[in-house]
Amino acid sequence: MCMNVHANIKNMKIFAIQGSPNKKGSTAHLLENYLKGVREIHPEAEIQEVFLQNRNIGYCRGCQACKSGKSKRCVFKDDIYDLYQDFEEADVFVIASPIYWYDVSGQTKVFIDRLYGSDFNNMHPNKQIVLLTSYAGKTIEEAGINSAISIIERFADFFGAQFKQKYMVGTSSKEYYDSPVKNNKIALKEVYELGKQLRLEETKSFH
Repeated sequence: MCMNVHANIKNMKIFAIQGSPNKKGSTAHLLENYLKGVREIHPEAEIQEVFLQNRNIGYCRGCQACKSGKSKRCVFKDDIYDLYQDFEEADVFVIASPIYWYDVSGQTKVFIDRLYGSDFNNMHPNKQIVLLTSYAGKTIEEAGINSAISIIERFADFFGAQFKQKYMVGTSSKEYYDSPVKNNKIALKEVYELGKQLRLEETKSFH
């Protein structure tokens, strides 16, 4: 039987990626305000943010070296190599990405693909996944959000993690390019409050 317990905030580690190429766009504002909420409740949490656009992270080459016993992690040591341990040991993995063509951004997808090269034996057993997205479209169906959510659900399941929280905000296409979230007080308040709700729980182990 699993027991729900609040973790010591000193031990909480959060690893967050910002997958939009726009460092000051809507996705960035969502992540910023979400983490503000987290920090208010968990001031001693260790939080690492990575802006993917500034990182040299290549595509997965499908060589399987990371799973053949030749290496614990991916043998191609680009910028993701030093991030593997941060991802593996994080209590919470926050994915902040815009929706491009009914999916997460290319930068985000490449990063997720490369996480196959992480050391599964070093994986935090009770990892939680959080998804923050901004999109252009009047409805979730129009923007294709469900497709992106499905991918993150499968990703979480693969690592034995909980898909714990998600937040989505959309606008018309014209407004989207003007980074409207920074002026959307309701959205900023909601995602901030979501961050304040983050709690760690004992869950199943990763196999």
